[in-house]
Amino acid sequence: MVVVTAVFLAMPDRGRGTEVYLGLSRSAGAKIPVAVLGVEASAGSGEDAATLRSVIESDLRRSLLFDVISLPPQSVSGAPDAARIKEVAAAGADVVVWGRLTRERDGGLLWEGKGYDGGSGSAVTEKAYRGRDRTFLRSMAHKFSDALVSSFTGETGIAQTRIAFVSDRTGKKELYVMDYDGANVIQITRDRSIAMAPQWSPDGTSITFVSFRDGPPGLHSYIPVSGRRWPLLKLPGTTMSPAWSPKGDRLALSSSQTGDPELYVANADGKNLQRITFARGADLSASWSPNGQQIAFTSDRGGSPQIYLMNADGSDQRRLTFEGAHNTTPAFSPKGDWIAYTCRVDSGDQVCLISPDGTRQAQVTTAPGGNDTPFWAPGGRHLVFSSSRAGDSRLYVIGVDGTGEEVLTSGSGNDQMPAWSPSP
Repeated sequence: MVVVTAVFLAMPDRGRGTEVYLGLSRSAGAKIPVAVLGVEASAGSGEDAATLRSVIESDLRRSLLFDVISLPPQSVSGAPDAARIKEVAAAGADVVVWGRLTRERDGGLLWEGKGYDGGSGSAVTEKAYRGRDRTFLRSMAHKFSDALVSSFTGETGIAQTRIAFVSDRTGKKELYVMDYDGANVIQITRDRSIAMAPQWSPDGTSITFVSFRDGPPGLHSYIPVSGRRWPLLKLPGTTMSPAWSPKGDRLALSSSQTGDPELYVANADGKNLQRITFARGADLSASWSPNGQQIAFTSDRGGSPQIYLMNADGSDQRRLTFEGAHNTTPAFSPKGDWIAYTCRVDSGDQVCLISPDGTRQAQVTTAPGGNDTPFWAPGGRHLVFSSSRAGDSRLYVIGVDGTGEEVLTSGSGNDQMPAWSPSP
């Protein structure tokens, strides 16, 4: 056997009250110290085991729920007993992870992973996943990481989610999809035209986006698993900024069919179109609240682009942002407690937050250049956004508290308009 080891540790975080879950008592903002005791690998699978371990490590770190404790290199053969788990826990690990990767006779891979409660030494998470070949390593690692997040925090993990975005890396604006950590980038459209503003359906099975392929822009939908694509809605003038309601039964969009861009709501099939804004100026970029009762949007009816809020039927429209002359692209958080948006600060764009009642505000990013079009991860701990701080636009992810920022995309061209999928 080849044993591949890794280690993790947590730093305390200032937080709220105390949470108790599965025997782990912690400050509700603190990260959980976790140690990966070892990953065993059958003969010839050491490299794959190292890859698996690395992905799990990154997943736990990116969750913003776990952090790392350094341990000396471990040599572990077979699942550790309770005494060994408690020994590691004494060094500061509340959670201990161990696993085994086996290459089976048919060439497939078997991953068996366990997550232990450091206090009791008992296994809390026990999972086994099979993959046809090594291309399934990342998928198995993501599934196991999300299982650990669920078992030890009660939250839903994001490691299996994906991000859709628009890029002109081929010279044209096409639609792409990648894993949440920037791996496995796949080009979706090859229209040699313009694709814009992707939005996942609430069940995560399809992506609706703006397409110029057939002339004036209309809405198309695409199912990544099957590759099926179809035109959803096309109106006179310009049709832009689709946004699905939380239940997936309604679609908000902007249309210039009567002159200035106005907001409309339609059924999921594009029928029964109803106009819900009637003000002068452009109304764009609708975002539904998690309960489906409100819609945030951008409007320049007051002379400059600002964030507005209204009921889903168009009633009670009111301006939300008053600081700065350029505030756009609102995005409701999954919990409904914040609206992220692009704010103009000095001469550059930044990612900002405002509460739906307007009483709380925060600036998340501070990097130079343009930092724009934020979109929430499931759970509301992360934001993905586009930034031109290094020249061409790249996609970045950041914790809602401004920590854990990292770049997700690279290469030539501009990567923009990210949309994070729901959790599977």
